[in-house]
Amino acid sequence: MKRILIFSFLLVFAFSTYATAQDEERDEDGIANSSGSRESSSAKNPNRKKNLSKINVGGVLGFSYQSYSNGHYLRFDFWPDISYAVHPRIRIGGGPIYSFEQSSNFGNKFTMHTAGGRAWVRGFIFEGLFAQVEGQILNSNPRNDNNVVDLSQRCTAGQVLLGGGYSAAI
Repeated sequence: MKRILIFSFLLVFAFSTYATAQDEERDEDGIANSSGSRESSSAKNPNRKKNLSKINVGGVLGFSYQSYSNGHYLRFDFWPDISYAVHPRIRIGGGPIYSFEQSSNFGNKFTMHTAGGRAWVRGFIFEGLFAQVEGQILNSNPRNDNNVVDLSQRCTAGQVLLGGGYSAAI
């Protein structure tokens, strides 16, 4: 079951879309760079435009709802992040993580909040295609071997994830 959860997380992570806070341009290698929209301030200080182009703001916003004859399942994810280009093909970034889950199944009900943080290093392979190494620390309710949530306890766990994806401006 643990392998299925990890695979599902990586699959969702790989297809999540990252939004940029600035207008996007592509450099000579096809890597997305943000240019900012303050022409006058960047004209006064040319380094300001260069520094702004290295910063991206994005994240994950997810929602899922399932209804079935014996209950329902609701999940909401909010993972904002900020990244900095240390090299045209390498970005470092991170941010907070918050997830809300609610389920009722055969009369069993639970509500769970998961919070934590993450940091990552992303290497661009070709245009928006990237490989990523990520570390996370999460605080949540533990699950037992039958995937049942223990609401009486909280636990903090760290994990390292390897994966990839595609980054595009919205």
